[in-house]
Amino acid sequence: MDSLKKSANEFNKNSFSFSNINQNDVRIDTPFYDRHNEAIVLYASEVNQKICLTDGGYILDDLEADGMLITQSREKLKILTEQLKAYSVKLNATTQELYIEIDIDSYPVKQNLLIQAMLFANDMFMLPK
Repeated sequence: MDSLKKSANEFNKNSFSFSNINQNDVRIDTPFYDRHNEAIVLYASEVNQKICLTDGGYILDDLEADGMLITQSREKLKILTEQLKAYSVKLNATTQELYIEIDIDSYPVKQNLLIQAMLFANDMFMLPK
């Protein structure tokens, strides 16, 4: 069973890449892929002594570029917000960012919740326009 833990630790160590953007912002490249088969990227920003993990607005902007206007449909927005709530993820309606506020101790779990929320939202392109 120790081999499972070792394998998971090696995966995390080798599959996530962290790049400093500036003093307060970090880009996190993940091993997970969106519907275009592109790696999911997160951003971590320190704001007022809190850390905010975000998709940078990518998911909803990408859907909008393909004609899926989630925020302009009450039904679709309701589906999205209910699912985001299940993942403890919030939506910034102005920037269209999916985000979650974290502390260092909760980072791994919150990162996974944000990625799951992003994948869910990304799959909403399958809903009828």
